[in-house]
Amino acid sequence: MFRSERRWRKLVLFGWMTCVLVVLSLVLPSNEQLSAQSSDSTPSRIEQAYIDGEITSDQRLLYLFYAVYAPDRVPSRYQGTAPWSATLIVRELNAVRQQILNGSLTVSPQLREALLSPRIQEATFCDQEDGSQSYETANFIINYNDVAVLDIAAYAETLEYVRKTFVETYGFAKPPLSSENPYGKYPVQIVDLGDELYGYVVTIDLVGDNPNTSDVEIEALASCMVLHNDYSVFQNAGAELALQDLQATIGHEYFHAIQFGYGDPEGAEEAVWYESTAAYIEDEIYPGAASNYQYLYPDLTTPWADQGSENNAVYSLWPIFRYAAERHGGLQQRAGGIAVMRETWRNIGAGQNAYDAYNNALKAKGSDIATNFQAAAISLRFMKDCAVTSPYCFSDASQMRAGRVGYSNTGAIGAVGQAYNGSLRDGFTANWIGLPNTGEYKIVVSNLASGGALKASLVAEVNGRLQVQHLSGTIAGGASASLPSYSVPAGATQVLLTVTNSDRSDPSQARNYRVQLLPAEEIVVTDYIYLPFVRN
Repeated sequence: MFRSERRWRKLVLFGWMTCVLVVLSLVLPSNEQLSAQSSDSTPSRIEQAYIDGEITSDQRLLYLFYAVYAPDRVPSRYQGTAPWSATLIVRELNAVRQQILNGSLTVSPQLREALLSPRIQEATFCDQEDGSQSYETANFIINYNDVAVLDIAAYAETLEYVRKTFVETYGFAKPPLSSENPYGKYPVQIVDLGDELYGYVVTIDLVGDNPNTSDVEIEALASCMVLHNDYSVFQNAGAELALQDLQATIGHEYFHAIQFGYGDPEGAEEAVWYESTAAYIEDEIYPGAASNYQYLYPDLTTPWADQGSENNAVYSLWPIFRYAAERHGGLQQRAGGIAVMRETWRNIGAGQNAYDAYNNALKAKGSDIATNFQAAAISLRFMKDCAVTSPYCFSDASQMRAGRVGYSNTGAIGAVGQAYNGSLRDGFTANWIGLPNTGEYKIVVSNLASGGALKASLVAEVNGRLQVQHLSGTIAGGASASLPSYSVPAGATQVLLTVTNSDRSDPSQARNYRVQLLPAEEIVVTDYIYLPFVRN
């Protein structure tokens, strides 16, 4: 990476031949464009062309390779205009590369040449010609040619502040360094990344056990960070906004380095676990920056595992983690939401899958993943301020609502005697069913499937506040839950039923359910007369 230590770069980047490299990138539009993202990205055009039969599977992979590493080589008709994330694409390209290397996959000569080139092997700009300048801080070695608008001191100060906050204030493990690193400092490269990509972190070496923890990891990874040399290009503005973008980028990317530093021995988690937790953590490192608002709102009808790169959905689940943080100790608190996230990645490093890791971290706070998701689904649907209707709220709900279209109900039941048939896939999904906002009725929720883990909650909005009543327990396959008599509160403007499926057995599996509205059951109160016991 650095001219004076070219041998180290070659050893690190070329020596670990079995590694499946993962690039975690941060793609952000300007603050004036935080509304819903267009799907007209280069990868989405390539995917659509493949679906339509215009290109073969090999051409699809080749064009995706070009999209990441040589954008000018993508045919013009497949060049989109929207920002996009390279995470899932690089992961797929490297998986295919490994199949080629072990002889389990045969591809076209052109694709083989591309995927076996040093470009994808290293998967980073760290393989380019070294910059002419280096700048050292207490914990970082920064290599660069030039920076625009901001000076190198702004990069250095932001890096040190982010590291200190994560490691010293919040207690995350410091990312490990490669055994071949001659500087004893985390490596950062500053280069021109174009007009869409803010930065990324890439793994460069398998360390095994992170020496910066008291635990014994087995797959901790050393990494390097790549940053843009001109953050003014994204908002076409001066130093103030450029600095905000730099800060958000480094906060996001350094958390990726921390994630890699714990390792993932159980097997690669879905990218949404890396990206959505990093998007949430931006709130913890730079409160009020709001760069993650651009990913609102997550599609809760889609399982977490299927949140992909199109429209930046892979980042979009951050409000789920944000909601848990606000309910379990608050933001910017070492023992609050930070503790949940810290224990989640520590658990992943110990070999737990991400769902169990997060669930166990929430259990330590007296909650669990299914309960948190149910409450978050209610809170996201209504998006209320906490001064109005805690705990089904977000602390900055008014800003999160601004200029964005929220959710619509999935379905509706108009009157007593009617029913609604719905379906929820496994993997943490949600539906909202509108109900009559006057009267009294019995409600029955039946899980018609052989599996699934459904939860149901009645929510009435009265004078801007939420009144929530949960149907008892989890509704397993073939089971039902009911509320014999529900009286709609006076003045309710809307009533809806929130139904979630927290079963993660098979995200491709849809669980059918039925919601019935029946006449309310009459509750009979009997007066008992107790007579004295008489004994002869």
